[in-house]
Amino acid sequence: MKPVFLFGEPGGTEYLLILLVIVALVAIFWKKKVDVSTNWVQAFVDYQFSTQDFYTMLEELINKREMPSVKISRINYATEHMLSDRREYLRVGRKDSIYDICVAPFGTGSFVSYWYGEPRKTLKQLMRRVATTYIKNPDVHQIIDSFNNKTRYQYDTDSVFQLWVKDCINDAIEDIKTNKGIRVPMTDKV
Repeated sequence: MKPVFLFGEPGGTEYLLILLVIVALVAIFWKKKVDVSTNWVQAFVDYQFSTQDFYTMLEELINKREMPSVKISRINYATEHMLSDRREYLRVGRKDSIYDICVAPFGTGSFVSYWYGEPRKTLKQLMRRVATTYIKNPDVHQIIDSFNNKTRYQYDTDSVFQLWVKDCINDAIEDIKTNKGIRVPMTDKV
């Protein structure tokens, strides 16, 4: 049985179109991927509050710090699987550091969580894999590794960014606790 093609026999244009669709799908789904190094949760018992109000308050607190190169956006993650409902997270990023912050109801209460990590570096991972597989020259490995090296100043500013974003999250939580008189019995690293 001969395969049926949308545009007749496949030619260069069809293969290019298929390739572009695949690249677009990979770019759409891959750009959100973060290699997570830390997860933190604060639960509120018997109290629910507005996700959007919390995100707005947190954005204002972060913007007041005037940290250079910080980008704040909203991102959606699936709640269970790729086709399930989506949950909006507040993304706070600076260079190679990303916080994805979630505020959501849970049972009779709610929670605030964050996931901290770095964006996946597929090109760097691919270069490393190709180099270790096909190139036995240690000089090439050193060149690839040099792309990963940060200066002490870069480590320092990354650390300040991490501390300040965590401070802003804690300040927003304290504001909710103070203004609403809620008890918050559980803070836990997962």
